Amino acid sequence: MHDDDYLNELRQRNPGRVVLPTRVNAWLGRLKTQRTFKPPTRVDRAKHAWAAVIGEDLAHVSEVKSFTHGDLRVTVSSQALVHELGKFRHDELVSSMNEKLEGKDHVARIVVRSGRLKK
Repeated sequence: MHDDDYLNELRQRNPGRVVLPTRVNAWLGRLKTQRTFKPPTRVDRAKHAWAAVIGEDLAHVSEVKSFTHGDLRVTVSSQALVHELGKFRHDELVSSMNEKLEGKDHVARIVVRSGRLKK
């Protein structure tokens, strides 16, 4: 019996069932696109949110180092960016990060320092 025939037969036998069996190749495809077998950590979520909030240009010259107890620690490539992001745009960035994280995590403050990036 072909896979599609088997799934159609299951649908007919169990019309109320919400979750149908997933094909192995579809499951492996999802793992391949995610490139991981574990769920994203707080730092991973913060890194993705930071890149979306700060923009592509600034994401290349900044790096999220840690995210603990509401403190997001970011390293940037120049002292001018430390001043801009840490002083002028701090409140805007905190609120944008909290919106982007959608309540999964909460950013209380962003600590910006200059240093070498490991990217």
